[in-house]
Amino acid sequence: PDSLSQINVAFNFIRKVSEKGSSLIIDAAYLYSKEKYSEDNYLHSTDVTPAIELKTFDLSQNTNRMATGGLKYKWVVTPALILETGAKFNHTKFVSNIHTNKMESGKWVLDTENTDEYTYREDIWAGYINGTYNLSKWNLMAGLRYELTSRDMTSKYFSSRTAKNNYN
Repeated sequence: PDSLSQINVAFNFIRKVSEKGSSLIIDAAYLYSKEKYSEDNYLHSTDVTPAIELKTFDLSQNTNRMATGGLKYKWVVTPALILETGAKFNHTKFVSNIHTNKMESGKWVLDTENTDEYTYREDIWAGYINGTYNLSKWNLMAGLRYELTSRDMTSKYFSSRTAKNNYN
């Protein structure tokens, strides 16, 4: 890339709440990056009549953002029985700008037919509960999870939105 900017921050907090080992865990993270690209393109084709000669100059900029966080409680009921419950969230956003310029009468002008901005956004919310029971030679595990996912995609040429629930 011609230039790159990036920020990455993370936070993790663990608090022991009992002598048996029960704990509360909070975590969060954020990532931001921006990239810029530029390139010259030249197309010359004599396969068609009239012959095509096209010069373009493209500028692209991609921006990525991701934020995630969670809260978990681990309850050690006995050394053999452990219960966990928690919630998590993840947000992702990606934006890509593609600006194409073409040569007209010796000047670079914006080619609006080939210029686009694409945006993708996804949010995931999840909640869960798990249980583990340790026997001498066996471990029994059971759990439930609920997840809600929302996606939104847009550009000059299309738009789409989905929401989906998942039960595990």
